[in-house]
Amino acid sequence: MAIPVRLVKDLIEFSDIIPDLQGIGLKVFSYGKIKKIYWLGKDIIKSVEIVQYRNLEDYFSEGTGDPVCRSFGRTNLPDEIRFFVDHEEEYPSLFVG
Repeated sequence: MAIPVRLVKDLIEFSDIIPDLQGIGLKVFSYGKIKKIYWLGKDIIKSVEIVQYRNLEDYFSEGTGDPVCRSFGRTNLPDEIRFFVDHEEEYPSLFVG
C-alpha cells in the first residue's frame, strides 16, 4: 500500500487536528522530524516522539522554527509519520540525530 507523503525540504508534512472551541477540531498540516521511537516489541510501535516546527519561515531562514516536542501513540500516529518510521534507512535527514 503506497501512502502519499510530502516532504518540505527536510521536514515531514503530516495531517494534524487542532482542537477548537466546539470540540470538533480543525484539520491542518504540520511539519516536523522524528525524534525518538519507542517499541513494545519487534515491529510494534508504542509511541513516536517528534519535533514539530510551528514557524516554517524561521526554520528555513534561521534554523529555529519555534520547535515543540509531541508524542503520538500507535493509535493516533499519522500515516505519514508511520511511513517514514518504516523507511528510516532511506530518509535519515528526517530523524533528529
